[in-house]
Amino acid sequence: LDVSALQFRVGDVAAGTDGIGVADVYLTGFTEPGQVVSFAFALPLQDGVSVDSIGTSGTLTEGQGAQMAGDVAPVDGRSVLEVAYAGGGELAPGESPLLRLHLRVEPFVSDTLRPELVLVNQTEVADVVPGALNRTTFGDVDGDGAVRAYDGAVVLNYLVGRNLLLDSDPFPWVQARLDAADVDGNGQVQAMDVSWI
Repeated sequence: LDVSALQFRVGDVAAGTDGIGVADVYLTGFTEPGQVVSFAFALPLQDGVSVDSIGTSGTLTEGQGAQMAGDVAPVDGRSVLEVAYAGGGELAPGESPLLRLHLRVEPFVSDTLRPELVLVNQTEVADVVPGALNRTTFGDVDGDGAVRAYDGAVVLNYLVGRNLLLDSDPFPWVQARLDAADVDGNGQVQAMDVSWI
């Protein structure tokens, strides 16, 4: 397996109202079937993101005696998910799923899932593509998990320069909160968004 031609890619995650999002991790660049004996990587996690579960995906689940280990450990003051797989599975040419991460995401968290030190068959993969992570529920501007009239009042006050969320999010608001307030999706927070809420 020519690891130098491979790309390790993390899929984008959009967490739902329950806070759970799924990230699929892929290995691409195969021109012919290849044997994956092992892989490992480290994934730094932002505050507000935790791992709910990890599982193999695709043909790697078929390898006999396959073992997957994943653990979150503190590294240099941040949480890092460390994943290791050993066992074996033949991956078909094209894009092959390696594993699926179920992540728990707090409201208004946006991040980039950028794996570090990706090893396939004990060789580092240079081409690593990160995935986007966010949890936004349109209309839930205060982040309490529900869309209520209060969310409309928060947006209306925002439009006239008052911030009802001063303690949790002083001006300027984080992009994820602005996205939640932009209910009609036109790229601006306006009075029409209040009417939709």
